[in-house]
Amino acid sequence: MTPRPTRRVPRMTHTLAPAALTLAALASGGGGCASLDPNPDIGRAASTVGERSGVTPTWAEPWEASLTSWDGRTPLRVEQALAMALRNNREIRGDVERIAASRADLVQAGLLPNPVLALTLRFPFDPVSGGTFIGAQVVQSFAALWLRDGKINAADARLNQTVLDVSDKALRLVAEVKATHARIAFGQRAVELTDENLATIQRTIDSLEARVRGGEGTPLDVNRALQQLAKAQAERATVIRDLAKDRRRLLELIGFAAENAEWTAELAASFVGMMTLDEATAIVLAGSQRLDVAAARSIVEAQRADLSVEERSRLKDFGLGADFERSESSDKSIGPVLEVAVPIFDTNQAQIAKAGSLARVALANYESVAQRAVREARVAWVELDSATRLVEQYRSSVLALSERNLTLAESALKAGEADVTVLLEAQREVIDARRTLNELGRDAALARISLEQAVGGRLVRPDSSAREATSAVAGASSSGMVSWVGEMHRTIMEGKTAAQVRLADLLSTPGLNAVGPVEGLAGEITVIDGVAHVGEVRDNAFTSTPRADAGAPFLVWANVHEWNRQPLPSDALTADAFEERLPALLRNSGFDPARPGPFRIEGAANALSFHVLHPVPGLAPGREAHDRAKVHGELTGTPVQLVGFYSTEHRGVFTPGSSDLHIHFVTIDGSRSGHVEAFDLQPGATLLLPRPSNP
Repeated sequence: MTPRPTRRVPRMTHTLAPAALTLAALASGGGGCASLDPNPDIGRAASTVGERSGVTPTWAEPWEASLTSWDGRTPLRVEQALAMALRNNREIRGDVERIAASRADLVQAGLLPNPVLALTLRFPFDPVSGGTFIGAQVVQSFAALWLRDGKINAADARLNQTVLDVSDKALRLVAEVKATHARIAFGQRAVELTDENLATIQRTIDSLEARVRGGEGTPLDVNRALQQLAKAQAERATVIRDLAKDRRRLLELIGFAAENAEWTAELAASFVGMMTLDEATAIVLAGSQRLDVAAARSIVEAQRADLSVEERSRLKDFGLGADFERSESSDKSIGPVLEVAVPIFDTNQAQIAKAGSLARVALANYESVAQRAVREARVAWVELDSATRLVEQYRSSVLALSERNLTLAESALKAGEADVTVLLEAQREVIDARRTLNELGRDAALARISLEQAVGGRLVRPDSSAREATSAVAGASSSGMVSWVGEMHRTIMEGKTAAQVRLADLLSTPGLNAVGPVEGLAGEITVIDGVAHVGEVRDNAFTSTPRADAGAPFLVWANVHEWNRQPLPSDALTADAFEERLPALLRNSGFDPARPGPFRIEGAANALSFHVLHPVPGLAPGREAHDRAKVHGELTGTPVQLVGFYSTEHRGVFTPGSSDLHIHFVTIDGSRSGHVEAFDLQPGATLLLPRPSNP
């Protein structure tokens, strides 16, 4: 009979041992196997910030107690300022701690309540009334079992929202640091030009006074020049004041508000740039890159999960336990205890209505944030477009004419056709034009920074980004070197299911091993030693076919020329045990378990549970849509090959958010393949790790 896949509830010809899986699920669910370690989540936030800003935060390190990466005297580069701000800014470091709190909430969501133990001891008032009575009762509430999935989904969505929110705040800090640094750099140039202008005006005054003494001028000409000098001096004082304020603000942003403010900023070459995007591209980038939009979408997922929890909470409590009693006559009895909250007065309708309302609020807020993101991107694009055009227009017209007039004045002075005041006036006009152009350049630089922030951190065309990814893929061929394109969490939570890489771009490299989903979440890609398998659900049945044309929204891969084979220890035959033992196995084989790496396993499965993605149309991106796209299946007594990747730092990138492993399988006959959820292998399985000599 052809195996028939089902969503959520497995109904396959090959089935797992039901009791073992049920006990394992209860043990893992009730005991809470999710890790409290927030470092993978913090690493995901840092990776996002690094990808968008070019500077990856070092949040694993404490903030600096004193200046170490900059001496406080040499010109401060914007890259230095960004690195220091991301590491030392107290506000952002406080926000990072919120990730740990959200991770703890996720772990808590998966825990069952503790059992309740009640003891009863009764004594008689007098010997005639009777003897001592002893009773004991232990009750475990199981209502959390049917609420657990919803609570975990809600907590996971809120964890993702926290990671995105912290990343977004970090990028806003990046934008403010860039803008403040730019104002300082352009302010320094403004002071230089103002000083040149003051010197020119002073020379004009000296010339005019000489003409007055010679009877060729009037005191009015001198007074007008003195008025210009006083005005220029006031303008210089204003520039110096603003420059001092910006320096002190930047010191606060980088975490050293009390440090000396007598230093200079180095003008970044990237500040001087032309427009690189059209308005339509800015709109697309805002929709696909803005982290506050993605965070708002995660809140929608969380509220939907909260609603599902409330809908399942009509039965408030359900407890099972045992009761022991010893009577005054020493008779002993034991029996079951059943506790059920009878929904007579409170049927939870009010809480369901409230949760539904909050879910609609979250959806409306998400739409509002998305609309605001588009508006901000469009306005920022207009600002940059206008500023860029104005810079070019002023440079090519006003400054060019001023410089030409200066040349003509110099020629007229040499020919005796004009006096020195004409030359000095022409010089002052050139300086004024350069000062204005400096201000316009500053405005353009600030507008570019604003547009970067408004579109989510990068001014990169989507098509060019795809070309860069393809180029990077084609060049990745180092054996044992893990590479990846895209991110699992963004595919799930942000709906980024378009292909970022195609197998055809990779299969030309020898020893390819890879795992990931098919574009559009239409299957699972598994590559073992250069042979590609695409697992799909067709006509309500699992299939696996060799294909080289599939694309993936995210993919992790490594090129391994040679494998070392070793027996898989008997205490590592299940998925949980293998994940726990793998770091030691890697160390014993000469690998650093702190670095990502590939592995393979060959053997027969007592039981193996898996899923294959099959798209469900009409659902908004998010955890619920991804879970509903999973078509679950089970195998028993089947020879399989497993290929997987291990990393302690890439949860949500190329491993699931709750595991350091991402494993796929292919049956020996090649008839089925997919994403492994759990396994129990027969003794005699073989573990394959890359030879340490591979580059």
